[in-house]
Amino acid sequence: MLKRLTALAVMLLGLLLTPSDAQAYAWSVNHGYTTCASCHADPSGGGLVTEYGRAQGEIFIRTPWEERGSEWEPGKAADFAFGAVDLPEWLITGATIRGGAARLDTPSTDPSVFPIVMQADLRAQVTVGKVRAYGSLGALPTGSAEEARVLRNDTVNLYSREHWLGVDVTGDLVVRAGRMALPYGNRILEHNAWARTSTRTDINADQQDGINAHYGKGDWRAEVMGIAGNLQLSPAGYRERGYSGLVEYSIGPKLVVGASSLLTVAELDIQTLDQRTRQAHGLQVRSSPVHGLAILGEGHLLVDSSNGSAPSLGSTGWIQADYEIFQGLHVAAAGEWLQQEVGTSLGGWGSATWFFAPKTDLRVDYIHRQNATSSGRTPSHMVLGQLHFSL
Repeated sequence: MLKRLTALAVMLLGLLLTPSDAQAYAWSVNHGYTTCASCHADPSGGGLVTEYGRAQGEIFIRTPWEERGSEWEPGKAADFAFGAVDLPEWLITGATIRGGAARLDTPSTDPSVFPIVMQADLRAQVTVGKVRAYGSLGALPTGSAEEARVLRNDTVNLYSREHWLGVDVTGDLVVRAGRMALPYGNRILEHNAWARTSTRTDINADQQDGINAHYGKGDWRAEVMGIAGNLQLSPAGYRERGYSGLVEYSIGPKLVVGASSLLTVAELDIQTLDQRTRQAHGLQVRSSPVHGLAILGEGHLLVDSSNGSAPSLGSTGWIQADYEIFQGLHVAAAGEWLQQEVGTSLGGWGSATWFFAPKTDLRVDYIHRQNATSSGRTPSHMVLGQLHFSL
């Protein structure tokens, strides 16, 4: 039992130290944004923000401290480096730093508060005609971002979570090849939610190499990716191969429904060290039933088999309500579950985020989980404070 509790504590700590990205706000549906391509270089959202996305961040995301008349414009606060550097039209770039402090409390560990650095990234996209080249590069202490590392020494990891080459085939179709986040479910910030970790689809550590096609026209959006595995992992037997995809439909300006599907096979799974086939199939929804309130939900069937054994079934899900008290200040509550052979784990989240200055936000999370074990559920508690700044 002690070994299991210790493993649980290590797992939670590892998830906590996974770098975090603050550029994918699924609650933007509250402002009528049902797709992400207009604000992000990645058409599914997250990562580098376009010039238009920067302007929208100033207009409807952060708290306005100044009077805004009918002719108000975002100005240099929306520009890269606050307008200190003039970028050519063919270049989009950005930088982000995220740090904070955390407290983790489990039955097998003594509660303690410790500082963490979660993110220090540079990103850029170069566009020539219909061709785009995108890349990111970051640095974190050794032990972080291991699956994305490109260089490691005794003190620091250099890592690249995303790098790809894309072609805008038509105004509706983009084809990319390289390392990308998987198209699956809602692209939420809570990367250690079970809906992301159990499907291995979070936008911070679970990128894969492959070929991706994104199509969006009218109220429909679809994306599919052929997965070649994470080429930054070796030996090659650890790499998962398969597909991941989704389709979404905007029923109205503030309601999006969709379905997702994923299947991968690895000769040597990085967690079980066995040959493993993973499947996940589910539904997702984003809606804003009343002004200021965004509801995000998803539920997934999990199918898992190792070494050709009979598949085991499980499920996971996430539902979150995000309310904007006034522009820039959000409070959110979420519930989640993860059902596996050992039992059903339950979790609850409470969060507050304040976008109080240009390109700057402060966030506090409390996470309580009842983690299923063979002898029952074991509680864990986490408090995390984060300060994020970008250029």
